[in-house]
Amino acid sequence: MRLTGRRLRWPLLGVAAAVVVLASASSAGGAAAPAGARAWLGHWETNFGRLIFYSLTYTDLSWDNSGTEFSSCALHDCHYHWLLRGMWLWPTEKKWVSIKGTPTGTDYGTIEPCWLGPYSLEVPRAPGNACYSMLLYRYG
Repeated sequence: MRLTGRRLRWPLLGVAAAVVVLASASSAGGAAAPAGARAWLGHWETNFGRLIFYSLTYTDLSWDNSGTEFSSCALHDCHYHWLLRGMWLWPTEKKWVSIKGTPTGTDYGTIEPCWLGPYSLEVPRAPGNACYSMLLYRYG
């Protein structure tokens, strides 16, 4: 998927104002969040609905295919990365769903997030959630 719309800088109606949380320098090993990763923060109008990224943190959290988070350090294999959290206005249901992912690529211009949705999309009447993958490219 491509972010082909323009970036919005004002709050959307009916959505609580998002709080931007940047990792402190101490939590990121003394480094501030890279500009390319910070560029994802905010409101985006895209060709597949609205996106809001409201949080960027430096963390060891990972997640499984149901979206359940866990610490990579708990597995004695710490991997730290920048983590974006946000919301996506799911086009088919017109409701907001959680989205999270790690910015990667040249100047952090790519993100491979997943959005949390009902597992029943794949298996009718199945309980629980799945973390459905996406691929986003930032232009502009």
